[in-house]
Amino acid sequence: MTRKKETQDVIDMLADRIDAEMTFAIRLDRIGGEQYLRSFQIGQLADAVQNFKQSCQAKARQAAELCDNVHQNCIDPLKQLLLQQE
Repeated sequence: MTRKKETQDVIDMLADRIDAEMTFAIRLDRIGGEQYLRSFQIGQLADAVQNFKQSCQAKARQAAELCDNVHQNCIDPLKQLLLQQE
């Protein structure tokens, strides 16, 4: 019974991490969106803003991939383990 509770706690902890990463990904993706591009048309500042936006979008994709990986490689197997132990 103790192991079951411990395993469920790990699952819950990982799920909280996934929620945090997904929120992070969504916010970064919003920063990388088109809404900020309208103000910056030409010049070095426009290039810097474009690079920043691309960096935010790349980090958003990485965070979303981390969510998928943690879910598939950690949470799903742990849930299967709980079912098998019952």
